[in-house]
Amino acid sequence: MKSRICLAVALTALSTGAFAQTSNPIVAANNRTAFELGVSNLTYHEFDSRHQVGSEFLDSEHGNLVALETDWSRQGSLFGLNDIYTSVGLQTTAGALDYNGYKLTTGEPMQQKHASSMLDLTMKLGKALPVTRNLQVTPYLGYVFHTWFRSGDETYLHHELGAGVLTQYAVTPKLVVGVDAMLARTLGTMVLTDGITPRPASRMTQTFALTGDYALSRTRHLVATYQYRHFGYGATGDYEGKFSGLQGTWFEPSSRTSENAFMVGMTMNF
Repeated sequence: MKSRICLAVALTALSTGAFAQTSNPIVAANNRTAFELGVSNLTYHEFDSRHQVGSEFLDSEHGNLVALETDWSRQGSLFGLNDIYTSVGLQTTAGALDYNGYKLTTGEPMQQKHASSMLDLTMKLGKALPVTRNLQVTPYLGYVFHTWFRSGDETYLHHELGAGVLTQYAVTPKLVVGVDAMLARTLGTMVLTDGITPRPASRMTQTFALTGDYALSRTRHLVATYQYRHFGYGATGDYEGKFSGLQGTWFEPSSRTSENAFMVGMTMNF
């Protein structure tokens, strides 16, 4: 009986060691469906380029939003090509933001809180390039669709198209860390209102993320993400029409938005 127990222990250790030696922790981390929850801090500024209020900003918004994200990624063969990386992610954020601006009718300073929500769809397609057994670099093409429901008066939306690089390193057979950076350009920007639809000029978008993936088992991983994104819109010309029920001449000023998101969650790996 004792010899059988020793043999079973030896076979288990051998099989576990063989799995650790033959499996690639980076590939294992990239074949997953993930669910993450966290907080996104938003800062938004509209610039007073026409010197209407004598301040740097026409208005600003900032605050923390609850963030929920689900994403699916895969690394494997596709159309006869090896190590093709694909990823689709959907992130939603919602909460209350602090608004600092000016009244449209009188120009007096105004501060208030209002509800805000965002929706981001992100897709990536790239080719994974193993550098060493523990290091992998994946250049990719990226697409983003962004919508911001800004109070009840305006909805901002745009597309982003760009390129990025995902660099991943297996610290241990269970722990994989990564750096993801993408440079893109906003396209098809629109501001939907109750009377006019300004179309701000395109600007560049920068996205940077740090990721961590810890394998609890082959099919369950703990994940954590920090992401920074910065994008802007260029000013529009004048539009005649109604905004917030007021008839007049309106324009959309240039603006900048920064987001810092901290997320943690679990994955189902395949």
